[in-house]
Amino acid sequence: PALNELQRFQVARHTDADDMDSSSSLNLKGTGVKRKAQFVKGDTVQVKEGDLIGLVGTVEAVDNNTITIMPKHEEIRELLTFMGSQLAKFFKAGDHIKVLNGKYAGETGMIVSVDANVVIFVSDLTNDEIKVFAQDIQECAEKAPGQEFIGNYGLHDLVQLEGHVVGLIVKVERESLRVLDNSGNVQVIKLQQIRSKNRFHFPLMDANQNTV
Repeated sequence: PALNELQRFQVARHTDADDMDSSSSLNLKGTGVKRKAQFVKGDTVQVKEGDLIGLVGTVEAVDNNTITIMPKHEEIRELLTFMGSQLAKFFKAGDHIKVLNGKYAGETGMIVSVDANVVIFVSDLTNDEIKVFAQDIQECAEKAPGQEFIGNYGLHDLVQLEGHVVGLIVKVERESLRVLDNSGNVQVIKLQQIRSKNRFHFPLMDANQNTV
């Protein structure tokens, strides 16, 4: 960018600093992130070093480690090119995201808070709050499909639990199952708590002898 554009950006950045909502904006300067973020077209990013530090833009092209962005700034209306190491992914509360790497890969949900490079989102599948690094997620509109199997057990299987308790699997989660038992209660069950799969297709009755 031209010198006058840099100067206008610096002035605007300092003028607007007091108006920024720090609870919903991601400041990635000095986070010490070592893992490289993988950028794709459409990502929202923030410049984290150099004269344009703090500038937010949308990725328009990726060529190896060279990233071209369109700034979201009224005074800068031309494409700018950066090295990948100069940029960080930018998110705010309310963004819907998908996890790309790590333990929660494939999960989707809505961001509820951003603290430096750490993002907390509510999972679409479990409604649990999950903490991930910003470089491991990406904005998306899709929702992860519901899981149907864990181990040898699947959705709507009849299972034998402890004692005379039997139940119907009504939801499969990442590490557990939700089972509607014959007392009408929904229990959160780990695999090791299931004694066997019930292969007989008789009606499952609740505590009031109603079919469930």
